[in-house]
Amino acid sequence: MYIVKDKTLGNCVFANGFTRKYFKTITVSGERKWENPAISEPGTLGGSTFACTATGDKGNNEIHVAFDKAKATEYFNRCGSVADIDYLTITVYNPVAIRVRSIEIIPAYYGFESGIFQYSDNGSTWTDIKAITKGQNDVPDVGLHKYWKIRAIEGVYSGGYRNVEVSEIYLRGFEPYTYQKEVEATADDYDRYEDHLNILRGEIK
Repeated sequence: MYIVKDKTLGNCVFANGFTRKYFKTITVSGERKWENPAISEPGTLGGSTFACTATGDKGNNEIHVAFDKAKATEYFNRCGSVADIDYLTITVYNPVAIRVRSIEIIPAYYGFESGIFQYSDNGSTWTDIKAITKGQNDVPDVGLHKYWKIRAIEGVYSGGYRNVEVSEIYLRGFEPYTYQKEVEATADDYDRYEDHLNILRGEIK
């Protein structure tokens, strides 16, 4: 049987019966772009939110302002010029393991000259990745980790101190995530189905 929708048309439509399409919902895993969130307090390493800490003569000294995404605020710390090279450090933590692919350091008055970027899975055993400087630094892919650190920070030597001052630090990379997706399935494995009309087009006789 065929049905002519409109005899003025150059074509007509033939009904060729119904078929049934089956669908199921699956969980898909992937990665999406990530950038550290703006924070208003340091937080707690190992906690449920992004957090940071630092070491130096002035301790943490409001280290979170380096991650508040407000360039008007500045983080400052220092140590004696002959202090151990690892005395100045900045550590960040994310509750979900992230893949950091770049770190951008925007210096302030005393500046930031260089440091060693590291990662850790437990916050105590660290692995060096690469030497970094102020500005944009690409980071090799070393996988997903929760802890990241800048150690051996070199700043400006002045007044008998090794000084470091930054307005912002940006970590960028990827984070894992999952989402639900509907795909076609077989009649033996489905969540729902739809009826579809098969259409054949031909010339009017």
